[in-house]
Formats: sequence, C-alpha cells, structure tokens
Amino acid sequence: MARDTVLGIDIGSTTIKAASLIQGQSGYAAQMLAIEPIGGGSIPVENQFEEAERSEQEKRAERRVDTLAALEALVKHNKIRKGTRCALSLGGDAVAPRTFNFPGKFSPDELERAVDLEAVNELPFPKDQALLDFQEFDNAADDRTIGVYVGVRREIIDDLYEMVRSVGLEPVIVDTDGLALANAFLQAGGGEPPQKETLVVNIGHRTTNLAVITPSGHAFIRDIPDGGASLTRACAEYLQVDLAQAETIKAGPQIDEPNLAEHIEQIQPYARAILESGMQELLNQIRDSIGFFITQHLFSTVEEAWITGGAANFPGLPEYLGEIFHVPTFGWNVLSDVNLQFVPEGSDPARTDAIGPRFAVALGLAMRYDVV
Repeated sequence: MARDTVLGIDIGSTTIKAASLIQGQSGYAAQMLAIEPIGGGSIPVENQFEEAERSEQEKRAERRVDTLAALEALVKHNKIRKGTRCALSLGGDAVAPRTFNFPGKFSPDELERAVDLEAVNELPFPKDQALLDFQEFDNAADDRTIGVYVGVRREIIDDLYEMVRSVGLEPVIVDTDGLALANAFLQAGGGEPPQKETLVVNIGHRTTNLAVITPSGHAFIRDIPDGGASLTRACAEYLQVDLAQAETIKAGPQIDEPNLAEHIEQIQPYARAILESGMQELLNQIRDSIGFFITQHLFSTVEEAWITGGAANFPGLPEYLGEIFHVPTFGWNVLSDVNLQFVPEGSDPARTDAIGPRFAVALGLAMRYDVV
C-alpha cells in the first residue's frame, strides 16, 4: 500500500468494507478493495421478541466484539501494515447530521454560538456529551447563512478509535457516511458538482444514507433507519427461503463471485412484487426527507437520482424508484466511473458491476487523503 494513501474503512451492520486508492493524471484507481463479514457473515434474524429481551448494553457489547474480530480479520487477510492511516465514518443513530439556515450573515464566532444554541435543542443526546462540527456553505443567498452540522456522542468516537488502534491502524479522520457518500460522488465525477439537484441513495442493510448534492456543490445529508433488510425479508417471503439465503439472492455476487447475470435471472420473475412489498416504507421516508429539505428552502426540487449500496444490484430497483419519484433514476457503480477504475490483477467488468455499489462510502473516505 502506497505511503501517501489513506485506507477508507466503512463499518456497516453486517460487513466492513475497506478501500485504498492511488491517484494519477487521469483520476483515481482502486489499489485495494476488501469486504470482511461482521459476526461470521451470518445475517441477523430480526425477531422482535428475542430482541426485546436483550438490553441495549448487551447488544452493543456483542456488536463491539464482532466488529473488533472483523477488523482483526481484515488486517490479517489483506496484510495491511501496522500504522496504516485510515479514514473512518459513522452513520445511523450514532450521528446526528442537521442543516442550518439562519437569516442574515454571521461572523465565525457568531456562527459557532448560533450552531451551539441550535444543537442544544436539536441533538438527540446531551450536547455536553457530544462532539460537534459544522461547515458553512459558500455561495449561499446574500441574506442567509446556510450549512450543516454533525453531532456524535464522544464515547462512540473514543471507542471507535480504541478498536481501530488495537488492530494496529492509525485513524486520522472521522467522517459521516452521508458526507463520505457525497464526496465519492463528487470526486468520481471529476470533482465538479452536478448540473442538477441530485439525490444519491446508499442502501445499506439497516441504514440508508441520503445525500442531495446541488449545482453549488452543497450536500444535504440524512440517515434513515431502514434499508435492505426489508428487501431481504420480502425476498424470503416470496421465494420461500430463509433469511440467509434471501440475503444472498438480494445482494448478488460476493467479491470473489462475479456471476451477476445468473443472480438477475434467478430473481427476475419476482422482482417487481418484492420491490413493492419490501421498499414501501423506505421510499416513504426518503420522500419525507426530501420534502423536509425543500420546506427548509435548501433547494426547490430533485431532478435526478442515483442508487448504490448493497441492494443496488437488485433487478429493477432504479427503474422502480424512478417511477415513484418521477425523476430519472440510475444505478451507480462508483468503480465503473471514468475517473475511478479498479485495477488490481484479475479485475473485470462483471466483477466491478457486482461489488462496486458496496464501496461508495469506503472510497469516499479513501478520497479524503488529500486533507490529512
């Protein structure tokens, strides 16, 4: 691994994705990609009665043990050298991303005080237990101060750093999943903002990251506590298989199994019914999130959408979302972008189509090496 790179590590609910990059005159190239299962790769059976009997402390403790074991396996299996710098991210209920849209213009000190006061009322946890960061957007309206701030519990950051350092890696930055997603989309497109208000949706197993990116380069983010798990349950119901089999069918080929065509053929006859059953609640929450941003006068509409994440290879998903949202909608494989090519020996188009959508956040983190 080159000395000047940062390893992007995306810790999801069922897997850890890691990526490192090299940058040449024509753009980025993926130097290393790896997926490591959390908890032995088993898909959690979400039995509400069993879960209700377990305390949050028990769940967190089990999750920490499984995540640490997966990090250790990631380092070992990929021969990652000790001291490698890494960029991490947090999402879901671990972070609280918020937007601000204040009347008037503020000095830096005034804006910091205004964001602090806003955070007291808006954060879902006590502000004195949180780390808070904010960014004001350039090119906002003359009479407004617009930007984003993110709060995260201090104990979560401390614990994440402790785990990563215990396996020999050195964390240098912590981002949010949503901002890493937006960064990947912008950088893979050559660093230029889109010409239209663009929605980017990263559908994970339990959490979906949204980023609306404007022609000004501003990114408005939100996490939704729903994701591909709902689609997995619908697959299990329609195909009459258990959840583990349904997850394999939904997600498609693994990193070393590039048979995407066979996957599509297997699920195609049931795809529309599964989408209608498994995606309705998530789509409602995406619609509500976009509506909230619009009511805050952050932008007026969304003109196109791009879908990525572990569920992105599900047949017909972009077309279905396009019908629901009435905008052109496309599947986004970050690895196939002209400015980001997967070059390790043995790579081929089928493989990048199969695995690419899972790496958007990890690659967005790896692209942060220019600021550390």
